[in-house]
Amino acid sequence: MMDEMIDFFMVAKKTIPNSFFLILTPDGNFAQEKLRKKGVRKEDYFIHFSSYEQMPYWISAADVSLS
Repeated sequence: MMDEMIDFFMVAKKTIPNSFFLILTPDGNFAQEKLRKKGVRKEDYFIHFSSYEQMPYWISAADVSLS
């Protein structure tokens, strides 16, 4: 599913240039490698290591969320 989320972000970024990708995950290394391979610029995303208990707090701050 991560590949599809990255693809979605890349399309959104073309339409909404100030889009930012906040990734909430317990496994940042996996996400980092996928983003690098897809060519997403480091300034366009942030990986936050979050527990499942903290997810609702972060998701409530988003304009769009995918899971």
